[in-house]
Parts: sequence; structure tokens; C-alpha cells
Amino acid sequence: MSHHLRLKLRRDVRRHWSQFVAVLLMSALSVLVYTGLEGAWNGLRTQLDAYAAETDLADVWVRTTDASPAGVAAVAAVDGVAHAEPATLLAATTGGTHLELEVVGATARTLSRPVVRTGLAPSATADGVWVAEPFADVRGLEVGDTLPLTIGGTTRDVAILGTILSPEHLYYTGTPALVAPDPATESYALVPEDLVTELVGVVPAPNVVRVAARPEAADGLAARVADATATTSLRVTDRTTADAVSTAFDRVDQIRELSVLFSFIFVLLAILAMYTSTRRLVDMQRREIAVLKALGFPAASIGAHFASYGLVAGGLGTVAGLAIAPAMSTYVLGTQRAMLSAPTWRVAYTPVPLVVAAIVVGVCVLGAYLAARPSLPGAPADQMRPGVAQGRRILLERATAWWSRTSYGSRWAWRDSGTNVTRFVMGVVGVGGSLMLLFAGFGMADSMNGQVTSAFVDEARYTARLSLAPGADVAALAATAGRVQVVQETVVRTAPSDAFDRVLTVLDEGTFVHLTAVDGEPARLTGAAVSEATAERLGVRAGDTLTLTMPAGGGTVDVVVDELLASSAPQGVTLTRAAWERLGQTFAPTTLLVGDDAPLDVLAADADVTRVLERSHQETVASDMVTDLGGIFMLIRVFAILLTVIVLYSLGSLAFTERVRDYATLKVLGFGTGDLRRLAARENVTATVLGLAVGIPAGLWFLGEYVGTFSTPRIEYTAQITLVSVAVAMAIAAGFSLLTTFLLGRRIARVDMVGALKGVE
Repeated sequence: MSHHLRLKLRRDVRRHWSQFVAVLLMSALSVLVYTGLEGAWNGLRTQLDAYAAETDLADVWVRTTDASPAGVAAVAAVDGVAHAEPATLLAATTGGTHLELEVVGATARTLSRPVVRTGLAPSATADGVWVAEPFADVRGLEVGDTLPLTIGGTTRDVAILGTILSPEHLYYTGTPALVAPDPATESYALVPEDLVTELVGVVPAPNVVRVAARPEAADGLAARVADATATTSLRVTDRTTADAVSTAFDRVDQIRELSVLFSFIFVLLAILAMYTSTRRLVDMQRREIAVLKALGFPAASIGAHFASYGLVAGGLGTVAGLAIAPAMSTYVLGTQRAMLSAPTWRVAYTPVPLVVAAIVVGVCVLGAYLAARPSLPGAPADQMRPGVAQGRRILLERATAWWSRTSYGSRWAWRDSGTNVTRFVMGVVGVGGSLMLLFAGFGMADSMNGQVTSAFVDEARYTARLSLAPGADVAALAATAGRVQVVQETVVRTAPSDAFDRVLTVLDEGTFVHLTAVDGEPARLTGAAVSEATAERLGVRAGDTLTLTMPAGGGTVDVVVDELLASSAPQGVTLTRAAWERLGQTFAPTTLLVGDDAPLDVLAADADVTRVLERSHQETVASDMVTDLGGIFMLIRVFAILLTVIVLYSLGSLAFTERVRDYATLKVLGFGTGDLRRLAARENVTATVLGLAVGIPAGLWFLGEYVGTFSTPRIEYTAQITLVSVAVAMAIAAGFSLLTTFLLGRRIARVDMVGALKGVE
């Protein structure tokens, strides 16, 4: 490009800075959305992979009734097992917090080694405990403080020797009844073997076997171990099915899917804004193109000059997007810190953002060149002569009765929109795309809040759920509690299977659980009822047979799927006690649901009750999780609004540039400024209305895809959006669309009739 064209480029940037800024902003947003989210999910993935490697995270966990040397040897003999080692886990409490204690023995631990954050290294002979760092933080505890530790009914004040993080407790909820971690009530700790011996008189037998897989035989190892230990194992899980581990790694995939999903929409809308903005820049300089050709500049140089518009605006925008992305990545990553426990939190990137940036710049350059290309051929004299407006009949003119009653100004507006179909469609897509993003921003919060309401208000009517010890005297507890409903909850394997275990829920008579079938009617529960999402994942439907494998050699049970449930959690199979016993099975209570008249303090002190969890606390934890994610939802709304403003203003500016001679002509013919504003607003209003009509179904579809990224085999989220959110999203999209009409209307008042209509001599 010659020196003169470079000077012209700098002058054009100063003179038409608003159009360059529009392209710059859209380029920045396009790069920012993908790069910002990638920095979060790739940083999370990198740190989780490093954490797992550094601590030798186990590949498979076996909860078993036999972790003796012979039992461990049986696990080690399974094909694909590289190493197996036993561990002892105990239940304990401290000041209202339930702890999962692991006994520190004399034998060195090689798998899933905890990371010591503060204090001493764990030892079997030490006198104290090592507590989880999240628990210490929420309780304000430090090394040297003491806490009352209760194991097996014996309580003693013990010193805190250190704080730890465990790779097996990345997303630790303690009980499946909680949907998110709450370290104030559910946590974990390490306890020395000597201290356990002192408190309970004997070191309990090991009850867990950790397994390391040989890399070449890792696939399907959990299933092989489960088959080999069918008579002794209570549950066998691996990194993809162990809740406390897999949820953290699943979060990587969820955020990655979001980055792709949203980037597609953002880049699509960005292309609209970039093309219209660069096209307007070129349209404003058609005469200058003719002058340049008359001065001897070749078409290739002129094309390269206008392509440089896209290079400058797009290049600066992508640089700005890449520069801002770390702040967004840090923010998004920070929203996960309240839920995940990891030792490091750093953003990390792959080379893909540079590819995205190159694509965005390429789109800008190509858009600018394509906008200028029609003006490159032809004689300069012809191009300097004002173009002759061309029109054509449109479909609306066939309605002759209505058309004959339409004013001349309205006919012009309709014909102009019908002639410039591409510009009109861009406006519709711009409004519809913005509404899709707004539906996602508002609807995700509504969906999660709806799930909280469904699970803890509509379905659960109890005041608290009591976890029962094996062999508990349920009748005595019921006499104390008053109104109760007894429940058996068992984790079972299924056939067909998707490798995930499911929860078998057996309900005794009572009124504390209200389930709904997929048709919206109350569940009949005359046979086996399966949650709809589980049925889809397993590929079964009403009338099919599902085989359940009970833990610890309990045999198999064939159940016929009688109906599907519209349930979010737990995902599994539900029967009544009567239906379960008709199958020849024994009802074994594990949970007692109680009402608001139950004396919880008295029940909590009973030896047959191992845990008391109030429904209000379950609801609070779930609501707090939604609040923690609220920042991401707000980010989406802000980006959607920015897109709406930039896209629609760019389209409106292009329409104004193309119509300026028409506006001047109409002014000469006697149309007032108010009349012209109304005519100019007509296309924008029509595009807005059609965009809303298209955006509502598209937004509901997009919301479903968005919500689906958060669903797992353990919990299913259903897309929901309230009428208030729909109204607010539509008001935002329509409001900003009409605001651009108002801003362009002010420019109509300043149209220079003489300058717009005069020719070139």
C-alpha cells in the first residue's frame, strides 16, 4: 500500500471512528468470549490433571466388607490392576460438622496422597488431627487450635496438627442429599491410628480399597473389579463415577461446551456487525474510490486499502479481546472456588484463541474487501455519478385493497425493506440472536432455582431426614418423632447400564414425598418408577425390564418399568415398600423422614441416628450454589445487551447511509422530519418484532442446550424460564433496538438536502 493510501487510512479512522469502534468492539467480544471461557476451563483442567498426577489419585475405589489382605489380594488380581491398597474410613462429628475420617497407619500411603497445606506431615503416632482446609477456613481454625472430636460415642478435645486438601474430595458433599459442598457441616480429616485406638479401644478394620490401573487396561476396570468382588463390595466407582471426583472434572467439560456454544452465537452476530460496519464505510467512500482510480491507483491497491479497514479495526479488537481475556478467565474460574477444593487456581490457554483471533481478523478483512469489491471495476466517471434508485414490486403489493389505502411514504418504506432483503434479515437475526443470549442469561438462573423449588418444596415435604444406623429401632424412633415416613435408599448397579450406579428408593407409607409423572400427574407408584433422564441414558421405557444388582452379594432383582418420573434428583428407581416386598425383597430402612413436630435434638442424640439433615439446609445449600453461578449469568446478559446495541446500531447506520438520498428527496417532496423518522423506524420496528418472534423459540432451544450442559447422571436440570424473565429479556432486546431508532432519527434531522442530491460535475 502506498504512502498516500496509508495517510488516507489514518484520516478515515479519525473521521469515521464510530464505525471502526463498532468493528473493534465486536472483534474484541468475539475473541473475549471464547478466550475468557477457555482460560477458565483449560486452567481448571490443567490444575486438576496436575493435582491428580502429583498425588497419584486412585483410578478405582472399592467400598467393601472385606478389605483384609485376602480381599485386597483378590482386587489386585483383577486384570488391569497395577496396585491395590486398603484404607480405613470412619464417621465422626465435631461441633455439628460430620467428618469422614481416614486413619493414618504406619504403612506409607501411596495412592491419593493428601496435600499438607499447613502444619506437620501426617503420622500414625501423632496426637491430633489434620482437618480439611475449607473446613478450617469456614470455622476460622488454625494449627494449634483444639476441637471436640466424637468417634463411636466417645468425645475428646484434640489439637489441629495441620490442614490438608485431598484429591478424592474435590467436590465433597458428604451425603448425596446435598447438591453442593458445605464445609461447615460436611468435611473430612485425617486421624492417627494411635488416637483412634485410644478413643474406641481398637483400630477398625479397613473398609476401602484404592486401586491404581495399568494405563493400557484402564478402560472398564471398575466393572471388572465389581464383577470380581460382587459378594463383598458395597460400591465400586472410578474417576468418572465417584461423585466427589467426577463432578470437578465434569465441570471442565461443562465450561468448555459453554465456550463453544456461546462463541458460535457471538461470532455469528459479530460477523453481521463487522460486515455492515465495513460496508457502510465503503459506501460512504464510493466517490473517493472513483477519485483514486482516476488518479491512477490500480484496483488491487484500492481493494487492499479498504481491506486494511478490517485489518486495523479487527486487529485492534482482537488484541483488546486477548488482553482483557485473563481478567474474564480469572473471574469465571473464581466462581468455581466456592465449590471445588484444589491447591492451585491459575488460568491457562491453548493456541486456539490465536486461531480464533486470526479467523475474526480474516472475517473483518474479507468483509471489508467484499464490501469494496463491487466498486473496483468500472469507469471513474460512472462511479462518481450518483446511482439511480432501483425498486421492485414486493409481495405486500398483491394485497391491492390494503396497498391502495397505504400512504406513499409507507409504500416507500415497505418497498425499501423488500428490496434490501439482506439488510432486513440481518436486523431480524441480530434481534433474535440477542434474545437467545438473554434467554440463556435469565433462564439458567430460573432453571436452577426451579430445580431447587421442585426438589425441596414440591417433592420434599418433610422437615428433616434422619440417617439410620444398621438395625435401628425404627418403631421407637417413630414413636418419638410423631409423623414419619420410612425410606430405604440403596446404590445399585443396573442392566442395561451406562457405567453409573443409580439410587434405588423404596418408600414406606407416608406423605412426605410427592413425585410427579412425566405427564404432570401425581405418580401412581404401582410398580417401578424410573426418572425420565435415567430412562433416556439407559435406553429403557415403560414396559421394559431393568435388572438391579444389589450390593455385597445381595443378588439381582428384575423390575418392570411401570412409569417415568419428572424428577431431577436423585436419578434412579423408585418403588413403594409393598411393590418391593412383592418382588420377594426385604425392606431395610436407611432414612427416616420427619415432620415439623419432631424433636430433632432428642432424635439426634439417639444412637440409632447417625445424621440429621434439615430440608431447609438442603434448600439453602442448593440456593447458594445458584448464587455462586450468578456472576456468569450476569456476564451473559451484559454481553447480550452489548451485542444488541452494536449490531442494531450498525445495521441502522448502514440503512441510513443507503437511504440518505431518499430522505433528501422525500424532504424536497414535502415530508417533514417527523414523517421521515416514522418511516425510518418502520423497518427497525418490523425487524424487531420479527426478531422477537424468531428469537423466542430459538431462545428456548438455546436455553435447553445451555441447561443440558450442567446435567449429569446424578442430577438433571430442566430448562425453565419465568414469564417475568421472558418479558424482561424481550423488553431489553426491543428497548435497545428502538433506542437505536431514536439515535438514527436525530441524524435524519441533520440531512443536508443539497449535499445529498447534488451530482458531481
